[in-house]
Amino acid sequence: EYPLLAIVNKISRGRVVARFVVTKEGKTKNISIIKSDPPGVFDENVLAAIREYRFAPGYKKGVPVNVLIDLPIKFDIED
Repeated sequence: EYPLLAIVNKISRGRVVARFVVTKEGKTKNISIIKSDPPGVFDENVLAAIREYRFAPGYKKGVPVNVLIDLPIKFDIED
């Protein structure tokens, strides 16, 4: 969801890089923002969205494992 703060301040673009673990069960944990531009504008929306994400777990030698992910997320109200 595009943040109201960005709309009110006429910020049409942004980029956030989030880091998190995808667990063996496909859930997310240890979510953090490692880079955001502009700082702080899109962070909360990204954190809320990633908390809801579900993934297929990673596998190593046929066994599900936790996986560390860095995920860039682009915001562009003009696209």
